[in-house]
Amino acid sequence: ARAAQAAAAGDLSVLDLFVYPNEHAGLANMRAHADPGLLTLTLASRVPGLQVLDRATATWVDAEALCVGEEEVLVLCGESLELFSAGRYEASLHRVRHADGPRTSCVFELRAHA
Repeated sequence: ARAAQAAAAGDLSVLDLFVYPNEHAGLANMRAHADPGLLTLTLASRVPGLQVLDRATATWVDAEALCVGEEEVLVLCGESLELFSAGRYEASLHRVRHADGPRTSCVFELRAHA
């Protein structure tokens, strides 16, 4: 809904804060998807849960486990970047799994003009 509001206003970016409850540990909290924009930047959460698909092994990787500290920014390529780069940069298929506690995620998405 926020992305649609931003697009209607002519904005090229969306900044969101998501709060994921702590339910059904181990299951996906947000289905697997790739973002439609150019790039998505998300702050590493104190409570891990973001998973990115490793296409080479077809396994889900806990993205925050790769971070050194809490001030890390994760960069995900979007579908527009994949299109504009003729596939050189693949859109990052990702999902959010239920975590050990409530999880907060701060996300900035840079979108392209249609």
